[in-house]
Amino acid sequence: MVNRATELCEVVPVLANAGHVHAIRDAALLLPEANHWRDALLAIVDQRYAAAAALYEQIGSRPLAADAHLLAARQATDEGRTADAHQHAEAVLAFAEQTGATLYQQRAEVFVKASA
Repeated sequence: MVNRATELCEVVPVLANAGHVHAIRDAALLLPEANHWRDALLAIVDQRYAAAAALYEQIGSRPLAADAHLLAARQATDEGRTADAHQHAEAVLAFAEQTGATLYQQRAEVFVKASA
């Protein structure tokens, strides 16, 4: 199951965007408590996207951190926290610049424009 944790982490942003994360909690709880992937998954399920981004950064998964930052930017935008949205979008833009991930760049630019 631990080897499948990364696969689960890869699909959870899609599920979170669609509002279908309820089953992820059950799967995450099967992981050992000391597993960092578990903590990040549970943070996503609980809509603590900024915390998930920080956990993914600690783990060393920059793409998953970028996904979580995008979720955090959307959440912050929805809540009217434009400065937070901008900060999360900037983190994604830095990732996109370093990796050439143009889709991440395009998604982040939406939040940067919205926070201007």
